[in-house]
Amino acid sequence: LIDLGHIAEAEQRCRELLAAAPDFANAHALMSAALGMQGRITEQLPHCLRAAALEPHNQRYRETCASALCEAGDVEEGLQRFGAILRSTADTVNTVRLVTPILLANGFLDEGWHRYRSRADFERIVRHFGHLNLQQSLPPQLMGKHICVVCEQGLGDELFFLRYAPRLKALGARITYCASPKLAVMLQRVAALDAVIGDTAAIPPSDMNMLAGDLPSAVNEQEAPAALSVPANPATDVGLMAEYPWMHAPHARLPPPSLRIDPLPESLAAVRALLANAGPPPYLGITWRGGTAPDQQRGANWKLFKEVAIPALGQALADWPGTLLALQRKIGR
Repeated sequence: LIDLGHIAEAEQRCRELLAAAPDFANAHALMSAALGMQGRITEQLPHCLRAAALEPHNQRYRETCASALCEAGDVEEGLQRFGAILRSTADTVNTVRLVTPILLANGFLDEGWHRYRSRADFERIVRHFGHLNLQQSLPPQLMGKHICVVCEQGLGDELFFLRYAPRLKALGARITYCASPKLAVMLQRVAALDAVIGDTAAIPPSDMNMLAGDLPSAVNEQEAPAALSVPANPATDVGLMAEYPWMHAPHARLPPPSLRIDPLPESLAAVRALLANAGPPPYLGITWRGGTAPDQQRGANWKLFKEVAIPALGQALADWPGTLLALQRKIGR
């Protein structure tokens, strides 16, 4: 039922099951999944804890419990539990992939970016594009080296990762960026990029190829290798995880500022004309729905969903003195 997206019905079946078998660990785990996929984290948490307590050696239950604790706000306890899992098992790949976004979201950037190397996207791309010989670390000497950086994930992710391109350029590298078609022309105005090609073009000869998502860890490692006491293999080596390394978060280096791309004057003028035709300033862009609706979600992990009713939104905006601009994606749904 959960896999089919019938979450409310799954929750009801779980309640019936738990009434008949209150100490059945898998029933608590399934109830945890049903509640978690509705974003009801505080209700989910007791079932996670109970499942993990009933079957303390079940790694999946322990991982779900650690994730739910972090999402509910008890990050320290959740990360402590992730550390315990990593110390007690040889199969750490899934655990690392679960803990990595939590580390990054809570400011543990050096360890988080290093662990990000084991993301599923990297493995998938390597399987399909093995000829690229993708690397995740930079050579010791970068002066004059030609690095080809290849896009991955969504447009926003590309722009985020490219904030590290100026730092890579400052280390002496010459950068060719293989971009998504929607961004390629715009990215030609980024001074740190020596060349920009579309993702359907042939990758030019270079000293090494690297995915955009590996720029943060690679650049950090190159700039301050002594500061990074992290495992050599982020997917399998426990390393400092055993000593609760997340206590070092206050000392993590801040990421570079967002990539700045100056708008074209003619485009700016065109947009200003469109706004003027739409109505008087000030302009307020609005959306009322974001994320993946519960009935469209699949899998065990809750994906963020937010929605405000149109009447309530209209009431909140009734006194706006200027023009409202609807920026909602898939506006007719």
